[in-house]
Amino acid sequence: MYYLPEQFKKLDEAHALTDSLQDLAPKLYETLNAARADLLDRYPSDLFWDNQNNANMPRLINQRCARIWNDESWVLSDKCGYLHLREGSSGLRAILRRVDPVTGKLPKTNATKASRAYYMQATCKGAGALKRVSQDDLFAPDGKVSPDLSDTKLILAWQETDKAISVTAYRPLDVMPYAYAGPAKKYDFSLDLLDKPVEVKDFTPIEDNDDNLLPNLVFDDASENENIEIRTEQ
Repeated sequence: MYYLPEQFKKLDEAHALTDSLQDLAPKLYETLNAARADLLDRYPSDLFWDNQNNANMPRLINQRCARIWNDESWVLSDKCGYLHLREGSSGLRAILRRVDPVTGKLPKTNATKASRAYYMQATCKGAGALKRVSQDDLFAPDGKVSPDLSDTKLILAWQETDKAISVTAYRPLDVMPYAYAGPAKKYDFSLDLLDKPVEVKDFTPIEDNDDNLLPNLVFDDASENENIEIRTEQ
């Protein structure tokens, strides 16, 4: 995402992530639903036991998403065969994973060094702490700049409930055990993604002395009328 210089000066990482994810969400849902439909139509479920089908489908849907992904703003970041994405403007990375089957939230870290490294990162940067992408960005609109989010890594955790797909983005901070229910927070940002575009008003810079760093974005969990929920932990 791109911002005017005066907006960028007051931009914090949580806002930047929210803007980028809202841009990604419609295409992500479109691709997930298409991949799921393809697999339901063509997958030979009669060849396997039910428990094998339940284990196979999430992996195959992820691989099918990677195969049919087509977007200009977010591109495949590698050739691993799974949906690993990178935002072209900011370098922000995001990978698709199935939710933890026990908690329904951030999935566990895989047993690889690469997966452990992906989950371990510093906390979100505050307003004024973000660096901008190099000024030789040929794709930047005139007069606008993009935050450099190339060190930030997200998990796009999806699940299927009552035949409907939902996705929550997490910004992990540490290695995540299976079915983790401990007291320590393993992520400092999460956002429930919507499957259709959201009309976003012009960005208003946050004043330094404003106690609420996320105006109009942080909602009480008890509220049932809000469409977007963004959660951050200090």
